[in-house]
Amino acid sequence: MYPAPGDRFSITTVVSYFVTALLAVLIFTSCVNEKVDNKVTTMTKAQFGEFAGIWLPKNIRDLQIYSEQGIDTIVIARFSFTPDLLSQFLTESQFATNPIQGYRPFQDEYGADISWWNTQGLTTYAGLADRYGKVYRKILFDLSDNTIVTVYCVAFTT
Repeated sequence: MYPAPGDRFSITTVVSYFVTALLAVLIFTSCVNEKVDNKVTTMTKAQFGEFAGIWLPKNIRDLQIYSEQGIDTIVIARFSFTPDLLSQFLTESQFATNPIQGYRPFQDEYGADISWWNTQGLTTYAGLADRYGKVYRKILFDLSDNTIVTVYCVAFTT
């Protein structure tokens, strides 16, 4: 394995050791001080709908959107519409599954710093999670008021 005393290293051996050491240094230094530069971005209603594959009715109420881009993109949104539009919302948004009563597809930490994100006190809700192309979608429907459906949405790429 190692050369005997007095033996000389061949040029290929020296080069291979050098290249191995250089690669190790490059790999190590590329991981040190790696900084992800997440940027809060603005997103319009149309951009949100296109990114998440979400159909948004014309008479949507109280649309709130928060988006962040870095290595991945995440969009957090809340909006409301009348219950008669729920079936069309599900169909037009092409969800792969139906909402499951009592299912909460995400934890509240998504909206920790967002004042309009409040899913903790929900009593009657349904949820679903699916994938639309390269975008993962998690939807929580607040059904506690029979005159309005409030939708909490998290859409992200990985």
